[in-house]
Amino acid sequence: MSTKEYGCFFCNGKSTIYSGNCPDCGKPIDISKELLKLKIDDLNILEIIGRGFYGWTVKVEDEDLYQPFSMKIIPCHYSGVDALGDREARALVTCSPHRNIARFWRQIHESISLYGQKVEVLCLIFEYIANARPLSQVIADSELKLMRSDVVSILAGIAFGLSRMHSRDLWHHDLHDDNVLVRTIEPDENLNEHYEAKLIDFGSAKPLRPGEPEKGERGDYSYLAKHILELVLSFEIGNEGLITPADRSFSNRLRRIAQRVDDKNVSRRNMKPEDIAREIQKALEECSTGYNFPSFDEMKKQSRISFDEPLANTNALNLAPQDIALLFRDSLGWEARIKKSEPVFVLGPRGCGKTMLLRYLSIESQARPLKEENTSEEVAKRLQNMQHVGFLVSVGQMRTPFLRSAYKKLQTKDSSLADEFCREFFNAQFAYEVLRTMVWLYAEKLIIIHEDELKPLCSATEDLIGIEFVGKANLEILIEAIDRRVRELSSLSNPDAYMPTNLSRDDVLLSLSRAIKSCTWARSKEIWFLLDDYSVTMIPALAICAYNPVLFRLSSEVKLKISSEGDGPILEDNLGRKYKEGRELSKVNLGEVYFQTKEEEGLHFFEQILEARFNETGRGSLVELKKMLGEHPNEEGFGEYICSHTRPGDARFHGFGLLCRLCSGDVSFIIELLNSISQGRWGDKLKYPTEKEQDDITKRFAQRQLADLKSISEQGPKLYDFAECLGNLLKKYLLASDLSKGADERLRIEIEGSGELSISAKTIHDALLRHSVLIAGGSGKSKEGLPTRKLYFRRLFAPCFPF
Repeated sequence: MSTKEYGCFFCNGKSTIYSGNCPDCGKPIDISKELLKLKIDDLNILEIIGRGFYGWTVKVEDEDLYQPFSMKIIPCHYSGVDALGDREARALVTCSPHRNIARFWRQIHESISLYGQKVEVLCLIFEYIANARPLSQVIADSELKLMRSDVVSILAGIAFGLSRMHSRDLWHHDLHDDNVLVRTIEPDENLNEHYEAKLIDFGSAKPLRPGEPEKGERGDYSYLAKHILELVLSFEIGNEGLITPADRSFSNRLRRIAQRVDDKNVSRRNMKPEDIAREIQKALEECSTGYNFPSFDEMKKQSRISFDEPLANTNALNLAPQDIALLFRDSLGWEARIKKSEPVFVLGPRGCGKTMLLRYLSIESQARPLKEENTSEEVAKRLQNMQHVGFLVSVGQMRTPFLRSAYKKLQTKDSSLADEFCREFFNAQFAYEVLRTMVWLYAEKLIIIHEDELKPLCSATEDLIGIEFVGKANLEILIEAIDRRVRELSSLSNPDAYMPTNLSRDDVLLSLSRAIKSCTWARSKEIWFLLDDYSVTMIPALAICAYNPVLFRLSSEVKLKISSEGDGPILEDNLGRKYKEGRELSKVNLGEVYFQTKEEEGLHFFEQILEARFNETGRGSLVELKKMLGEHPNEEGFGEYICSHTRPGDARFHGFGLLCRLCSGDVSFIIELLNSISQGRWGDKLKYPTEKEQDDITKRFAQRQLADLKSISEQGPKLYDFAECLGNLLKKYLLASDLSKGADERLRIEIEGSGELSISAKTIHDALLRHSVLIAGGSGKSKEGLPTRKLYFRRLFAPCFPF
């Protein structure tokens, strides 16, 4: 039964039964036939377009000019209707005219008679968009074959429409797929596109105020991410059997964009709607060669980095595969720390390199030819000597089934079936990744292997899919079958008909691992399954609890490396079994590694990362950056330097070493800061920033980082209050220092004892770690010998930046 409610046109009653009667006044809920008999003002009602809770949207025609319009009819007996109509009208007028926003014409008040009762109504009259249908119908149309350019036209149109709204300081705040119309463009309009998106229904629009958080799933960015993921899926379903490597590359690129758009940390998203539109358009331009799995010749041509500004592009999600291979540096020994037999969770603050590390460890990056390797045989020889082969799946790019909520319906019907659905979807992603990677490596002669050695992998996959093929199936056929199964699970139109395959078993990764190791090439290697962003911000707790048994009840033959936010995901399953660090899993916190490293080693690590960027882009150099920024004379005694000023705010932040010391493991943020200061001034020392300019930019950057906390949905304001209060407390300690004993600089918090936090405290604790307000720093003992947990305050959030 539907849970959607429909308001009564005649009273304040409501009902979930569209064809029934109002439980309060007894009149029909569906009044469409009566509406079609009406004339309002000088407008004849021609057809019903749709209805919401309050009112109806109809197509009308001017009786003199026969010009069509859309009209929303809302009964005035609902409280606040006049204000709602006025708000929507003003919002539309503010944003018009714009190609991707439906135009508003006028509003009228009228009294109409239906079923013998007079009803006062507010009518809002809009542009009628011919040859259009809601995005929801486009997505659901399995017969529609969208081209890549069509997907880009629709998504870029939505993003540009949002850009106009945001530039006018408005959130749409209800951008679901019935509030986006997709218009088919006529050939005689002389436009390159086939489709045009139009945003409608501004009734929920609200002011966009700096620092005001988005409201969870109703936020514009959240909805835009959903539209990207669902249109990509619609593109794949409509072109089933015709998908090319370039198409897969395009889909993966858009999924990465969606993952970034849906990031609740606005500093990590760091994109305005027009930036998103440009990224979507760029995905079309750059996917023509099979971006993810190119040929060896194409890889040789990709011998340089994909961006030109050395300090730009700090989000590892957006880096091209060759960028990962060219840029990754590991002087702190992160890779060595995760070579353990039990599953390893890689944790750490935002921007510390978790995704970069896992992408580097994947065979997709390792198989890229080095600059001195000119043949596939040379690459194959290097891969032969590697001790592991890693297959990477990113959770952030595979959330579509959870957007469609099939698992929720399954859970209501049969919770164990919902568990199987979640396990099958994750396992199918890994199976697909293994198969297509092995086919690529074999086709490009990047592994030394005979064709017959792939037969065990074929057999294992046939068993998992549970499909009997006529004749012997090869890997290409099996890839198509698994790809088709992934799409079925991603768009489960009838959850009641779901029948799990063997892909829902707990031992799927073990089966895949054994099949790979049956090849002579991989016999002595460890098989690593890499799972990026296994976090509750990406997938629901139910899915994590369903998949945990696959991860933690495995044979030691399978090696798992998993990245997660904060302190990691939920560590129990749907049977109530809890998984503990040191027993079933191990945690490696990159932030802890960074804080426990000596300053000199940390600075060397940072310099290596920067040097790689300069070398690969061919612009600027580390030497020039150091010359540009200079060094702060009080870098080693910065606390005393601050306290020596009559006005502590006069202390200036500048100099290469000092700015690098602002890092709390969040490396990409400091690279972004350095980029803001350098502004591409390479080779022109006359424009080097002054000490005051460096100080101004640094303080503004830190203030923006702090202010951005407010915009994080749900917990944002609390995170901001915590960071501001703690920062001011640290500042108070510093300024009250007895300088004869040294500056009182503090960053570390120690939590004493091992008691459990309350539910509300645990929620805030997790959010503080997830959004890098606090960084886990390991454990120790207090003076009394009690166990303690160390947490470090992010340096950029302390007003005095104590070190």
